Amino acid sequence: MRQQVLVHADYFLSVGIDLPAHEVNYEQSIVAPLLQLLISAYHLNPSDTYLAAIQERLPWLLAFAGPQPHARLRHIPIRHWDGYWFGALHLWGDVFPHYWSVLNAAVLERLPKRIDCPNAKAMADAILKANLVNFADDGSATCAFVYPGCVDGNPAHIADPVANDQDWALVYVLQYGDWNI
Repeated sequence: MRQQVLVHADYFLSVGIDLPAHEVNYEQSIVAPLLQLLISAYHLNPSDTYLAAIQERLPWLLAFAGPQPHARLRHIPIRHWDGYWFGALHLWGDVFPHYWSVLNAAVLERLPKRIDCPNAKAMADAILKANLVNFADDGSATCAFVYPGCVDGNPAHIADPVANDQDWALVYVLQYGDWNI
């Protein structure tokens, strides 16, 4: 298995910046797993090649988010919600936070110490904490808070009542989170 991880990582290094298409041509959930793979390869074989590849690709991941002041936005990668197909409210729009934003937190938590990213821990904590807003005190949840105030003339800025994959955020909070949240 160790060898397969290294072979897989080496393959992605060989394609350089030509990332494979996904649901869209370029999104955070393509870059985060790539970095997770390279981090795993580095832990198995701590070479400067993997270290340089992680350092080069980390800005690709961080470009999806920024240091916005609002808790729903701070370091949260932009994700589009196709609520027409997946949501009960049939609203399209950007969702903040989207549960897959925790992929960024996992990358930031696992970065090798030699990677230059001084705010990695603070960014990861902000992402994990932000995802908890999708859970109510009674344990109910939403998998998508549609952020725009209006979508196609319909009121938005609302939690879609569909609750499903948001539990992935809890998995990552339990794995990496600060228990003093």
